[in-house]
Amino acid sequence: MTAQTQDLYAPMLQQASDKKYDLIIVTGFTWSFDLDEVAKQYPTQKYMIVDVDWVPNPNVMQVTFAEHEGSFLVGVVAALKAKADGIAKPKFGFIGGIPGWVITKFEVGYVQGIKYVLPTAEVVDYYANDWGKPELAMAQAKNWFDSGIYAIFSVAGGTGNGTIVGLDRCRVGFGGGPALGGGHVSGGHADGQAQQGNRHEERNDTRRLVRRGRGRGGGEGGEGPRARRAGARTGQDRAGKAAGT
Repeated sequence: MTAQTQDLYAPMLQQASDKKYDLIIVTGFTWSFDLDEVAKQYPTQKYMIVDVDWVPNPNVMQVTFAEHEGSFLVGVVAALKAKADGIAKPKFGFIGGIPGWVITKFEVGYVQGIKYVLPTAEVVDYYANDWGKPELAMAQAKNWFDSGIYAIFSVAGGTGNGTIVGLDRCRVGFGGGPALGGGHVSGGHADGQAQQGNRHEERNDTRRLVRRGRGRGGGEGGEGPRARRAGARTGQDRAGKAAGT
């Protein structure tokens, strides 16, 4: 079952609970508020939620991941590739959907991985404040590439599709970061075929909204505080040589 909007979370949980499944699983921390309430209404029903550890109900199992660890490796790989390509003072970008606890772990790990290899490297971030607006990520990815950003790590659900398309249109990029807890990832070399899957493996991001509010500022995207999360997409140097993991 897929909830198109957050208003459907509680009704869908109640509907599933009425059917008395052995276990009902929801993925994404924005389900936590409604799951907490519904779980109290159905004390004998068993639930599981991913990316949450603050729902106290005894009938709810909570599963979390060390997103920052995988993202650290993404940062290391991106930085090592920049060094191998001989890029002087490379800059790196991070595109997130809506800022939140899990997204922060992704971004922090990514930044620390880069800094482990290149301590003085510059890292910038951008948050679309939405999980379903690929046009925002596409525009940001293109702008960053045009300004010299070497690599982009994107954790933004459907919005992240725009990161792929934006870099594909520049005929550059390499991907291959981990899909930890539902991050959106592409793998292989970008060649303008992302939507057809010729050289990209895409995974659906199961992450929703951070909370009932639409995230920081609730706007149509904006700069974030350089420490949050993402799925993987990287650009390449402006010389136009494709990079690969």
